[in-house]
Amino acid sequence: MLYIDPPLMEELAADCFDGGKASMMFTAAVYVDNLLRKRFDDAFQHAMAPEDTRSIIACETALLRLAAGMVVNSTARSIREQAPSPSVRRARRRIDADPSVRLTLTDLAREAGLSRYQLLRGFARETGLTPHAYILQRRVALARRLIRGGLAAAEVATTAGFFDQSHLNRCFVRQFGVTPIRYASSS
Repeated sequence: MLYIDPPLMEELAADCFDGGKASMMFTAAVYVDNLLRKRFDDAFQHAMAPEDTRSIIACETALLRLAAGMVVNSTARSIREQAPSPSVRRARRRIDADPSVRLTLTDLAREAGLSRYQLLRGFARETGLTPHAYILQRRVALARRLIRGGLAAAEVATTAGFFDQSHLNRCFVRQFGVTPIRYASSS
């Protein structure tokens, strides 16, 4: 396992996108990517080398190559790409304001001033995620904050907008690889 400090990861991702803010949300929970695995192994080898023999430039290079490979599988976009449309921005703002709220595609499309299909297509094109997948990611992020705040898992599930605790568990494990309770005990 290789832990990269989140601010360092953001800096590496920004380098890969010419200074743009690169989101490290992923379009799938698991990838089979042999090149990325080789880049990980290289970064891990450099990071684990004894400090007196570690080449800082080789380590930085390995980390940048790993970040670049990860960005390919993320929802990140280059700042040179087209800016997000105002319609999709409105829908994202609505979701981000309170991810626990039950929304329908019709609600979001109305908010964005688009048809449901136009919203679905535009949202996926601009974020790499469907509105539903984006909502689930925002709910899991909210649940994570609530767990850190000391709330019980059952209360977190209802507060974050999940149907029940098992729904929270499935989404949380898919995104972080551990159950909410195990995450809470390690925090």
